[in-house]
Amino acid sequence: MASSDAEQIASGHAWAKHKAEFPECATVSEFAEHIDHVLTNPTATKKLAKGRQAFWHSKSKTIVILDPTSNDKGTAFRPSGGKAYFDNLK
Repeated sequence: MASSDAEQIASGHAWAKHKAEFPECATVSEFAEHIDHVLTNPTATKKLAKGRQAFWHSKSKTIVILDPTSNDKGTAFRPSGGKAYFDNLK
């Protein structure tokens, strides 16, 4: 079972905007499980501006941004720039 943060992110704008980047996730529930896996097994993490935190998972090339001030708690996506995109987040 995915964490509540992962469930909120998956149920928010991330699924509608980025679901094509995750062909292995057929449902919001599967997307939430993937997000939860990234949150609990990150390759790298970093604190961002405005209280946000970024999580990078190198095997799946996924970034999860946890934003406690956002209604949907953040986003998850696969940037075309990969780890370099993560490294440049502020």
